[in-house]
Amino acid sequence: MKKLFSFKVFPSFLIFILFLFLPLKLTSIENYNDVIGFSIGIGGSSLGFFVAAVTLLQSGSISTFMKKTKELGTDVKIIRWLMTSILYSFLFSFSGLFLLMFHELNQILDRILFSFWVASLTGVVIAGGMTVFSLFVMFIIEDK
Repeated sequence: MKKLFSFKVFPSFLIFILFLFLPLKLTSIENYNDVIGFSIGIGGSSLGFFVAAVTLLQSGSISTFMKKTKELGTDVKIIRWLMTSILYSFLFSFSGLFLLMFHELNQILDRILFSFWVASLTGVVIAGGMTVFSLFVMFIIEDK
């Protein structure tokens, strides 16, 4: 682990701290259980897609795309972003599951879990976005 507070972790950490101290009543959110339940499904689906992408990128060494990424040295970066996306998707799904199980049990625990859920959502969006952006750029470079 090179850096503890890299670009991949720092925004999620800031969001966690922000939502931890934000005066928000979770009981006032309409359809709370439906939103959290939907997030578990989305997190699990994105986790599956990211794992499949890692598998396809690793096994597709004969493709021209992988040859081009290895020439440019971006294959490791794309795999790192994919692994970060996998981790955040996993955390997003499990934090949603814990939110559903321990909802309204303890207000402090509920606030911590909700802050962690929002932080992991931020991580999924950033890491997934960077993964898609990296792959999109590589496809553009490959066409030229």
